[in-house]
Amino acid sequence: VMKSTVINTSKEFMAFSDYPPPIDYPNYMHNTKLLEYFRGYATKFDLIKYVRFRRRVTRIEPADDYEQTGCWMIYSVNLDKKETMN
Repeated sequence: VMKSTVINTSKEFMAFSDYPPPIDYPNYMHNTKLLEYFRGYATKFDLIKYVRFRRRVTRIEPADDYEQTGCWMIYSVNLDKKETMN
């Protein structure tokens, strides 16, 4: 989430169906609240282990078995170690 981000849609409309935003959050969330919301979701569902930080995505395409799996190939470059990952 960029430091200048303020969502332009209501929190109820943009929320994940299985994780509503806290009632005390403003209707149009500032970047700090949006980041808290995303972190809370990732923590609740144990998703952080799947996130790769400091990467630049260079290409996204359907995997060869996309029709069966719905999977995508994501190609990225590690911004810290100069390695490419797919």
